[in-house]
Order: sequence, then C-alpha cells, then structure tokens
Amino acid sequence: QTKIWETSSFNEFQRGELDNVSLTKIGEVMLAPQLEQVLKMEDQDLFVWALAEDSKGNLYAGTGEQGRIFRITPAGDVSLFFDSPEIGIMSLAVDAGDNVYAGSAPDGLIYKITPEGSQTTLFSTGEHYVWALVCDSDNVLYAGTGESGKIFKILPDGTGTLLYDSQQSHVMSLLYDQQGWLYAGTEGKGVTYKVGLDGSVFSLYSAEEEEIHALALDSQGNLYIAAISNQF
Repeated sequence: QTKIWETSSFNEFQRGELDNVSLTKIGEVMLAPQLEQVLKMEDQDLFVWALAEDSKGNLYAGTGEQGRIFRITPAGDVSLFFDSPEIGIMSLAVDAGDNVYAGSAPDGLIYKITPEGSQTTLFSTGEHYVWALVCDSDNVLYAGTGESGKIFKILPDGTGTLLYDSQQSHVMSLLYDQQGWLYAGTEGKGVTYKVGLDGSVFSLYSAEEEEIHALALDSQGNLYIAAISNQF
C-alpha cells in the first residue's frame, strides 16, 4: 500500500537523526556549519575548560587533568604552549599585547604567559578555583573565583585587590562592556551582578537555576544569560 505523510514542524523533525543539517525552531532544515577538529586530547588530558583567541588568530585551549595550554594557529598547527603544575586550566584571557592569562585549580593561581612563551605566576587568589578571567580596556585583569565567590582586580604589575566578595559560592563567568561595567554570573543562587570598577554592585537578575555559567552581550547592549540547574 502507498502511504503519504508530511513532516514540517520542529517536534516532528527532532524525532529523526540530523546528518550535517541544522534545525530551526520553526521547522526549517538547512545545511549545518562545517565542523573541523583542531585538537584531539591524548594521555591524561580529559577536558577542554577554556578557549581564548589572540589578535593574530591563534587559539588557546586550557585543559585538564594535566593543566596544560595548547596553541592552535590559523593554519591548524597545534603545539604545547604552557605546561603548568596545576590539575586544570579553568579560564583564559588575552590582553591587547597578546599576553595570555590562565586561571587554575586547585591552587587558584593566575599565570601570565607572553607571546614568546615566557611564564610567570602573576597572582595567587587564595581560592581553589579561578573560573573566569577578563581584561578591561586598560589591560587590568579581573578574576572570578570559588569557593568563596570573590572577584579580584589585578594590575599589570601583579598587584591584586579584592573588588567584590559576593554571598555566593562561585563566580563562574565575567563579562566586561565598553561602558566600564563588569557582569558577573554566580553559582549558589544563580545571581547575575553588575559590578562597577569602583566596587559598586547591583543585583541585576536572579535565576531559578543555581548557576549562571556564561554571559554575552550583543551589538545593541542586550545581555544574554546561560543558566544551569542541578535538578534533573
């Protein structure tokens, strides 16, 4: 017998297996972006915790469980950029001079690595995790940490001060805008804070989820918040 059926909605297409195509929320099927593998983890490297890009298009990948940073050139060449004594490189940031900053666990250290590969321990947070790093327009570095939910301000010479001590357990994400504000996403009660560089703080949004894992701004200044719940 001949049967005819139609598949047109998101829910109907979602039941199938997508092969090199993307599915929109209104049921459109289109070619997916091309994917290219640039780094394959080996030995005891199990996680890629952080990515950052410099002005020349080099990509840096912070990994664990061996606490290493790999550099991937625009041509796809991969090399070991930094091998730390830490277990994990949890966060990365690149300043205007293409210096790479790496936040670690479990000792909560921040390393500075020059483009030539020279390495120094820039700052010790006294925390266990450096979850987030971001540079402002003056190359001042800000670090979000755990397990006490603090934000540190670190000058280029390595002098660091406590900018904000939140009531949450972890500062998981940081974002800097061109108006001179920091946005901080936390874990504990899932609060997003707006922090002035002078230390003034506003509670911007409190999510139902326990963790604000990522933040992004669009060209119109709208803030997007990615939240994670521990409830399954």
